[in-house]
Amino acid sequence: MRLLINGRALRQSPVTGVQRYARNMVAWLARLGVAFDVAGPAGRLRFSGHLWEQWTLPAMAGGYDVLFCPANLAPLRPSGRARVVVTLHSVAFAAVPDAYRWRFRRYYRWMVPRVLDRAAAVITVSHAERSRIVELYPQAAAKLTVVHHGVDEELFHPGRQEPARPYVLFVGPAGGLKNLSLALAAMERISPRVPHRLVVVGGPSAVLTGGRRWPEVPAALRRRVDFAGPIADTSRLAEVYAGADALLLPSRYESFGLPALEAMACGTVVVCSDLPALAELLGPAGVRVGRDDPQAWAEALESVLADPVRREALAAKSLGRAAEFCWRRCAERTLEVLRRAAES
Repeated sequence: MRLLINGRALRQSPVTGVQRYARNMVAWLARLGVAFDVAGPAGRLRFSGHLWEQWTLPAMAGGYDVLFCPANLAPLRPSGRARVVVTLHSVAFAAVPDAYRWRFRRYYRWMVPRVLDRAAAVITVSHAERSRIVELYPQAAAKLTVVHHGVDEELFHPGRQEPARPYVLFVGPAGGLKNLSLALAAMERISPRVPHRLVVVGGPSAVLTGGRRWPEVPAALRRRVDFAGPIADTSRLAEVYAGADALLLPSRYESFGLPALEAMACGTVVVCSDLPALAELLGPAGVRVGRDDPQAWAEALESVLADPVRREALAAKSLGRAAEFCWRRCAERTLEVLRRAAES
């Protein structure tokens, strides 16, 4: 099998879950002994990256059996004999359209159904997301294969150093999709009774509504919220996960939940939205909150922070559940899809 990987995502920043998935697929396919080439655009990305993907990449793929596009989109032009395999991570742009800026939303709404028609095979990241894709694009059902993300167990593991002051962690970009406003409201309610601060890891987003700035911090939390910015160093990010008493994830939509998995692998308890993908990922671990109500979130979070015995029990369940996911298995299952596409 002659394999070409669309490497556009490897050069994108900031590094989100999609980019980290692409990097791990390249690394682990190589570790599995798979021969492949990576093609990527030169110079600055943004709009030129889209043009490269649609016009230059198809010509480059002509001599290959398979073109693997790991970051949602793929060229629509014919690529010679190459069969296109694409990983579609999320259809949140259609499920919660108000969370996205209109240009991004409109581009993805136009592109995604055409990419699905063009692809020989489509990978997605959870059974919950597969169901949502089929609901929106039933013609793609026969092409879809679920391959869960993984976690790097060499980096993400227990072994925390006790922080100077306990903290709760929030990981995600600015904008309404990850719902930092709800996290702040919950923390404000419990702040008189717990010593924890809130550490926010993430930065601005060019595609999310309201993604250019963080929401206003309530007066009661002004000295208890630390905006750490994006953390590109994965080993440093793992240390931040391991040091937290809980990860707070009040997302409006998740297709998988990589921050939740990485937190669980570090033995950090996850308090998250009761979304189908997160229920699939967490299993018996973590605490899920079914209402968009600050008081309900405050009670759920306090039940973890104020009870060390319960927190330790949930941490043990989290470690057991996280052990079921790894990047090697993700790469092996991805390779099976690529080989089937090459043989079809």
